[in-house]
Amino acid sequence: MTAYTKRLQKVTAVLCTTALLAGCAAGTSDNTEPAATTAQVKTITIEPTAAYQTMNGFGASACWWSQEVGNWENAKNILSLLYDENSGIGLNIYRYNLGAGSKDDATITDLDRRAEAFIDKDGSYHWERDAAAQNALALAKSMNKDLRVTLFSNSAPVFYTVNGKAYCDYLPDDENYVTNLEPERYADFAKYSIACAKHFTEAGYRVTGLSPINEPEWSWRGYEDGTAKQEGCYYSKTQCRDLYKVFLKQMAQEDALKDCRLEGWESGHIGTDTCMAYLQTMFGKSGVNGLKNNALRKGMPTLALHSYWASPEEKQAFANAIATTYGSNYKLALTEYCQMTEDQNSGVYDLIQKNGMDSGLGMEYGLALAGIIHQDLTVLNAVEWDWWTACAFGGYTDGLVYLDKDSHQVETSKRLWVLGNFSKFTDEGSVRISITLPKELSDVQSVAFKNPNGTVTAVFINNTDKARSTTLALDGYTRHTTYVTDKDNDLAKTDSGTAADAFALPARSITTLVLEK
Repeated sequence: MTAYTKRLQKVTAVLCTTALLAGCAAGTSDNTEPAATTAQVKTITIEPTAAYQTMNGFGASACWWSQEVGNWENAKNILSLLYDENSGIGLNIYRYNLGAGSKDDATITDLDRRAEAFIDKDGSYHWERDAAAQNALALAKSMNKDLRVTLFSNSAPVFYTVNGKAYCDYLPDDENYVTNLEPERYADFAKYSIACAKHFTEAGYRVTGLSPINEPEWSWRGYEDGTAKQEGCYYSKTQCRDLYKVFLKQMAQEDALKDCRLEGWESGHIGTDTCMAYLQTMFGKSGVNGLKNNALRKGMPTLALHSYWASPEEKQAFANAIATTYGSNYKLALTEYCQMTEDQNSGVYDLIQKNGMDSGLGMEYGLALAGIIHQDLTVLNAVEWDWWTACAFGGYTDGLVYLDKDSHQVETSKRLWVLGNFSKFTDEGSVRISITLPKELSDVQSVAFKNPNGTVTAVFINNTDKARSTTLALDGYTRHTTYVTDKDNDLAKTDSGTAADAFALPARSITTLVLEK
């Protein structure tokens, strides 16, 4: 427990909770019992001394859109929806894709999934490349001077890969997966990635993460016809371990990167047998791997994972395994998630199967996302939570903001504003604290944080058809403000008053309560 946490004082919040009667106004009719006689005083306990993880914050990926959108005339407006604390949702983490040099590779059939590299075959660097993506990054930083930047790769540069491509060769499904990067090229890949991190650091960016591997357990094979869908590279468990060791050794020699952590391994499915095997091979303490893993356990105290596919039970199993592997000091960063159409644990699987594939702009998708974020914050104690691709061009549930390529028009999803219920009011350095709801609110999920400036933020997920009205009295806090996302509101300020005034948890809504002294 940090000294900051130890200084926090126990706080108890008392809520008077009553279900709102449908159709009732502020007054009562002759045949309606006054709400005051049916209300029961309930206690919600907020206890800052029962502290959990310290947050890095919330973010999103700039992959597959910023290399075009960064040069649009309305790019600033688009980035402000994401990173501006006033007009947007105040994200503070930016995941920048280091491309592998596939921009001119027509075998990757989707143009948006190709990416430039900053290096040529002769080893020369060209920092003017990826100009639109760099402009998008600069716009985000202009809105948040303390922006955290993670540089991540899906593949090593094509000049280093076995087949000269940014993806693995096609093989029949019954053949073993094969990597596209030989061990003798690990040092070259590390040198390139570190050069990129140093460049962005010297350009004034706060580069806090370097992630060379993405979902290594998948094959990332091209198709039999010679085409592929995106950049990607398979690595076995031992190949991951050996590559990370090379990166750690080189990064340790760079004073400029002392605040940049090596991130890994960006697992694509938490809690499976495959995931557990990677964990044991790279970070296990016992057996043949024990001594081999000392460097990784010390050099990678934060593990980056993806929240796709996993059930709450799988997440809990993984949390238990991490506790066994690392002890109580482990940190997990959930660095990628979107609502995959075949993900039966997304909360919208049945809806997608019923309605078909689309962008999923409505509140059902927002509520489902809130549930996933809540799981990851409370089951996995995630110190960071990042959405997959911040912007998309429509037709799939992978974006927060949707863009028209021709007109450059912008449409927001409820997912954007729901994420904002967490990100806009939870600062870097905030501490997740204990919040306990009474059994009468057992169908409402909640999570609470104490920010470095002393404010307390509580997020309530009411995924029911019943609205609630509550009052609050909190020692040391005098005022509250609520912000609601539901079918009619997009992170709207709906109420403010003294700490003891009533506030609402509307039906099928996300409500953020901010308490000030």
